[in-house]
Amino acid sequence: MSGVFSLVLGIVSFLSISIAATPVTPFGFSDIALGQSVTALIKAHGAPDVVTTDVGQVWTWDTGGDKVRVTTDDSGIVHLFDVLPSPKKQVSFPLAMTPPLLLNFGVMTLPEAQGHLKAMTDFSAYATFPDTGAKAAVQAYNITPATEAILLFDDPAQTLREAFYGERPYLVRDGLLPAGTSPKAPHFTAPVIIHQGAADYPATKQEGDAYIRLAVDKNGAVTDATMFVSSGDTDLDRAALAGGKMYTFKPATLDGMPVASVFFHKETFRTLRPHS
Repeated sequence: MSGVFSLVLGIVSFLSISIAATPVTPFGFSDIALGQSVTALIKAHGAPDVVTTDVGQVWTWDTGGDKVRVTTDDSGIVHLFDVLPSPKKQVSFPLAMTPPLLLNFGVMTLPEAQGHLKAMTDFSAYATFPDTGAKAAVQAYNITPATEAILLFDDPAQTLREAFYGERPYLVRDGLLPAGTSPKAPHFTAPVIIHQGAADYPATKQEGDAYIRLAVDKNGAVTDATMFVSSGDTDLDRAALAGGKMYTFKPATLDGMPVASVFFHKETFRTLRPHS
């Protein structure tokens, strides 16, 4: 199963097995749901970082070491999320089930999870995190015919440290689930920036974060730039779009052939602060 977990291990290579004895606290992202637009999460939780990857757009919030990542399609619809609290904290997060299951990170053990999850275990595995050498027990649960939950437990404490939940095709594409009997999906590679256009700061005292959506043709040229989430200021939005239109890319590929694609970019506008 080493190939299945290559991406998992890369994502959580900084994982620590030390668990602090602190009270369970709300995680604050209980409104995440598959099928919703990421714009609702941006409005509720502030501006995440965004990266265009081979498996979709990955949006990351990092709040004091607690990380939430959601993977969306080119329209910004959530198909997969990943919850990784700080090892120094114990937090709870509801897993989308009926009724919802409360995952207690840093508290729930592997046997407890097996007892609480009224779902079929899809597979079990054992993995080594390459940077720390820490071991992890991995359990995948078939939640619905279309969705899967993957829980990672520290070893030897066997306490829950990370959870993935999402649609099976996205988990397979992410390397989190084996393909099984599913037909092999075409291999897609994301566009890669060759030249990044510079957004000129307009003559305004406003600050903000603008998310733009770039349409990239099979030659790597930007054919269209649209506003995905406004900064709240017209001048800043206009500057972000102008900069986005100057990007050039190594084009995306599908089974080795160049194809048109979509790229998301976050443009951050901050005024210079005088040194005190």
